[in-house]
Amino acid sequence: MKQKNAQFIFIGFNLLTCCAIIFLAYDTWRIYNEINQVIIPIEFDNGQYYLILMTAFWVLYGIQWAGLRTQQFNLRYSTQSLLDKMAKFIHQKHLPILIFWFTLCLLLANILPYVIEDKLIQAGYIPCKNTRAISPVSKGHNYLYSKNDC
Repeated sequence: MKQKNAQFIFIGFNLLTCCAIIFLAYDTWRIYNEINQVIIPIEFDNGQYYLILMTAFWVLYGIQWAGLRTQQFNLRYSTQSLLDKMAKFIHQKHLPILIFWFTLCLLLANILPYVIEDKLIQAGYIPCKNTRAISPVSKGHNYLYSKNDC
């Protein structure tokens, strides 16, 4: 595969990641908004937060940028700008940065659904299995939260 085509695919994954994060932010906002308006039922799939793991593409893109920048501008440390110093730091510490980011995303993907479920239960909602859900795409369960019985 040509490098230019691979770069377009990589940028496409980054844009897809942006769409996934916007979807998660919207869905979280929707749930909190429906709690405040006491809308019944509220649909919630706690497995969709694993889409946060896609943000590892952002870190990989940053590492790629830092590597290209340090190759392109191989200047002495004293003449480098702040951006060049940051690129050099990212290039040198790319593995710990990637491991930290991936670990942080795993923690968020597991903690955020519990926070939202706790908020729903505190608001008086009861979890019920969503029989309309065919199959969850990701790990997790699809629930309808209702104020009354299921």
